[in-house]
Amino acid sequence: MSNQFTGAGAAAHPLINPRKLTPTACLLFMMAIWTLVYAVAPVTPYAVESLYPYVLLGLGLAGLLIGFSLFEPRSTPAPVTDRDDLWRSLRALYRATYLLGLTGITFRAVDWVVYRGFSIAMDFAENRERAEEAGGNPFSSIAVFLIPFTVGPYIFHAVARRNGLRVGRAWTAAGLAILWPCMAMLVGSRSTIFMQVGMLVIARILIIPRFPWRAILASLTLFLVLVHVAGYIFILRSQEFGLSIDGVSRLSAFTHLIPATDEYFYMMDNLDSPWREILFIDVTMCQYFLHGVPEFSFQVEHYTRGDNWGAYTFTALVRIYSALAGIRFDGEAMGTITPRFGIYTTLFGPFYVDFGPLTPVAAFVFGGFISWARRCVLEGSIGALPIYIVLTMQVIAAVIVNTITSAYGLFYDVAFIGLWIGFVIFRRGTRRQAMLNAEASA
Repeated sequence: MSNQFTGAGAAAHPLINPRKLTPTACLLFMMAIWTLVYAVAPVTPYAVESLYPYVLLGLGLAGLLIGFSLFEPRSTPAPVTDRDDLWRSLRALYRATYLLGLTGITFRAVDWVVYRGFSIAMDFAENRERAEEAGGNPFSSIAVFLIPFTVGPYIFHAVARRNGLRVGRAWTAAGLAILWPCMAMLVGSRSTIFMQVGMLVIARILIIPRFPWRAILASLTLFLVLVHVAGYIFILRSQEFGLSIDGVSRLSAFTHLIPATDEYFYMMDNLDSPWREILFIDVTMCQYFLHGVPEFSFQVEHYTRGDNWGAYTFTALVRIYSALAGIRFDGEAMGTITPRFGIYTTLFGPFYVDFGPLTPVAAFVFGGFISWARRCVLEGSIGALPIYIVLTMQVIAAVIVNTITSAYGLFYDVAFIGLWIGFVIFRRGTRRQAMLNAEASA
C-alpha cells in the first residue's frame, strides 16, 4: 500500500475548499448574471400586472438563501482522516462508481442501438423521434439510474490527487465522464451536456485548491465553445424540421414569452454568414437563459390544477413506486398539467405546481438539505461529496431551470444519495467487523 500515496498519518487537506463556490455565492452570482443579461439582451420579456408571481419568486429565492445557512458551521471544521483509511475509501468508491457508470453507458448504448435503432448517420430529429416513440426496456430503465455514476470517478480521483494519493488516472476518469455528453449529442440534448460538464468543472474548482488563470481561461473558452456548439445543434435540429433561423426566433416555444426586439431582426437582415448565425446563437442563448422567469410568472398566473405535493417534481419516482405498489399513476398526464409544458420555469416552477403558495417553504427545505450535505462534506464525509456537487450544479441553474426535473437531475440525486447511504452502511459494517476482530484477538 505504501506505493499508493506519499507520507502517512492524517490527511492534510479538507475534501473541498470551504470558501469556493458556496451555495449562497453561486445563487447570488447567477442572479447578478441574469440581471446583466436581461439589461443588455435585445429581448422584451412577458410581464404580468399582478405582483404576486414576483413576490412569490422573491420569497422562493429568500427561502433558498435562508436554507443555505441552516447548517452552515460558524467556523470551518478541521476533520482528521487517516490517510490509509482515506485511500481505501477513495479506491472503493472510485472502482464502484466506475463500474456502475460504465455499465450505465453500455446499457444506454444497447438501448439506443439495439432497441431503438439509433445511428450516427441519422439526424437529430430522427434519433430524438426514435428515443421518444420506442417503448421502455430493461436496459433503458437501468441506464437512467447508473449513468449519473459516470461523474463519480473524476470526483474521487481529484480528492486523491489533492491529498497526494493515487487513485485511478485523470484521463480514464474524465474520459468516462465526457462519454455521456458525447452520446447526448446524438439527440441534441443541450441541457444534458451542460449538466455533466458543469459538474466536472465544479468538482475541479471545489477540490483542487489552485485554479490558475490558464484554467479559468480554459473553462471560459470551454463554456463559450459549448454555447456555440449547442447553438449549432439547435440550428441543425430546427433545419431538420424545415425552419429557418428567423422562423426559430419567432416560433420556438421558449421564445414566446421573451421575444427578440425589432432591432435584432433588423441586424439579422443586414448580416451575412457566419456572423448571422453567431448573432442568432448568442441572442437565442440569452433567451434560453432568461426565459425561466417570465415563464414562471405566466405559470403562476394561469395554473389552476391544484397542488400535487411532490408528484410533479418527482414524477419519475412516483411512477416507479406506483408500478411496484400496483397503483395507477399516469406520469405522461402529470407532465402536461402546466399551462406551457416542456418549458423551463426556474427552480421554483415545479415547486409551485406541487406546493402552490408554499413554494418558499419547499425552497427553504431544499436549501436546508444542501446546507446539511455541505456540512457533512466539510466534516469529512467523502460519501456526501458527489451529491453536494450535484446540488451545487442545481443551485447554479436555479434561476433558469429546475434541474431536478430536467437533464437527468432527479436520477443524479437518487444515485448519489443512494451512494452516500450505501457508503455509510458499508463503513459502519467494516468498523464493526474490525472491532469484533480486535476483541477476538485480545
